[in-house]
Parts: sequence; structure tokens; C-alpha cells
Amino acid sequence: MRQEQVNFDTYKHVKDFEESGFNTGQVEALIRVISSSRDFDISRLATKEQLSYVEEKLTAKIDALQKNMTTEIKAMRFEIKAMQSDIKSQIKESLISNLRWTIGLVGSLIVALIGIAYKLLPLRHNCNF
Repeated sequence: MRQEQVNFDTYKHVKDFEESGFNTGQVEALIRVISSSRDFDISRLATKEQLSYVEEKLTAKIDALQKNMTTEIKAMRFEIKAMQSDIKSQIKESLISNLRWTIGLVGSLIVALIGIAYKLLPLRHNCNF
């Protein structure tokens, strides 16, 4: 790992601080803080180019995910429409079956009622031969 070096003229800055009214203890404390902050390894920071590259990659992945989601949603909509159509057909078939059964039952009841009425009611035959 490479650490970037930044030149820092300690003597010049000590003199500048002292001329501005800082005492030696204050100047030494400031120089320690500045020196310790320089120990940070700036080579670990990303460059603009690296950030741009990562941004491009992430944007491409997001775009691919959006396209995939759009395709999946369209497929799901198609499946839902197919299922709706199938359910409508099943309901229609069920209604037709129930209607046929009901008509058959009503027809049977009518025939039974006619039979009962025929047995219970005296029939008058007017036959002139």
C-alpha cells in the first residue's frame, strides 16, 4: 500500500504561528495534530474516475433490474389475464350446468304434478260415437 506524501515545512509554520501570538506549547500541539492527520493513507481514497466507473456499473445494473422487472410484470399480467379468462369460463360452465340441472328438475316436477293431477282428478270423456 502506497502512502502519498505531502510536503509540510514545519519550521516555517512554527514561526508563522509564533509571530501570530501562539506560545510554543500551542504551536507544538498544533504541529502534532497536523502531523498525525498527515499519517492518513490517502491512497485508499477513491478517485473521481473510480467513482465514475462504479456509478456507471451501478446505473447499468439498475437499468437491467428495471428491464427485468418490467418483463416480469408483463408476464405476470399476462398470466393473470389468462387465469381470469379461465375462471370466467369455469363460472360460465358451472352456471350452464346448474341451469340445466334446474330446468331438468323443474321439468320433472311438472311431469310429476301432471301425473298426480291425472290420477286425482276425474276425467270426463265426451265421446259421441
